[in-house]
Amino acid sequence: YRHALALAAGGAAGEALDRLLSSLRDDGGHVPSRQLAARLLVEQGRREEAMALLAEGLAAQPGQVQWAMSLARLQVDHGDLGAAARTLQASRSFASANPEYLGFAGFVAHRLGEQESAVELYQSAARIA
Repeated sequence: YRHALALAAGGAAGEALDRLLSSLRDDGGHVPSRQLAARLLVEQGRREEAMALLAEGLAAQPGQVQWAMSLARLQVDHGDLGAAARTLQASRSFASANPEYLGFAGFVAHRLGEQESAVELYQSAARIA
């Protein structure tokens, strides 16, 4: 991971990504590697691969709230609000004290026309913040 991080910082994002993906095949639970790999994939315009990488990670570690938020953002950008809502719902129990998560979940609910749910989520986020 550290070597891949140095490569990415030095402008060798492709090589860094190769190392990270190789590392994840050996240890799929390494959180920083998955996060950096997802970021590099997005930066390279490989959003579908980033979504798959994040979804795979969440399947094994549903408590990784940042992965859920990143995946849901990509899904929103992709125009799939329903998938974003499902992603956020699956990890919501791990994010009950995270105002950013709740606010984003409120945004998704609002966009889906679920106003009552959106208001509840926005209010929860405001109380915590």
